[in-house]
Amino acid sequence: MGIALIVAFNRKPLILNGTMIIMVIALVIRRLPYTIRSSVATLQQIPITVEEAAISLGSSKAKTFVQITVPVMANGIISGAILSWVTIITELSTAICLYTVRTQTLTLAIYTYVSRGNDGIAAALATILSLTTVVSLLLFMKLSKSKDVTLSQLHPQTKSSVPRKGNGAFFVRIRQRPPRSPAWPRPQRHRRPR
Repeated sequence: MGIALIVAFNRKPLILNGTMIIMVIALVIRRLPYTIRSSVATLQQIPITVEEAAISLGSSKAKTFVQITVPVMANGIISGAILSWVTIITELSTAICLYTVRTQTLTLAIYTYVSRGNDGIAAALATILSLTTVVSLLLFMKLSKSKDVTLSQLHPQTKSSVPRKGNGAFFVRIRQRPPRSPAWPRPQRHRRPR
């Protein structure tokens, strides 16, 4: 992708090689599907009857979209943007083709320092990158209200996680399969006659 952008923006009237603009274009094009996928999933969960009710009450389609649909979609858009951000700050493959001294990203700086043998500076930059990534992912999990992997407390009676105050042991909860219902017994294996 980096090579394609170099070829596309190396001629007049748009010469962008060596500028920050080509780096931004490359990273946005490469990671925009995360935001779009999250927004489309959120949009598909909104019932069409909500929009129809607003239109039947006299609101225009544009006003309905801006005042009703967009606020409902906000969590999905923000979650997708944060997920895109996390992948952008750790991007190396596209940026390595497009960077100059003025447009070097944090990931490229880490790569450069490691290749030159400056491990201390690379480790410090990697710590900054790791902390930024963790904070971004925690913000993503908070906004998306993800139930698959969350920080929660173990409830002693039910052995399940429930939000509660107090000092308790924190753990990462992973979604478990529900128990089999007695209405659906386990299928019996039939043995073949010998």
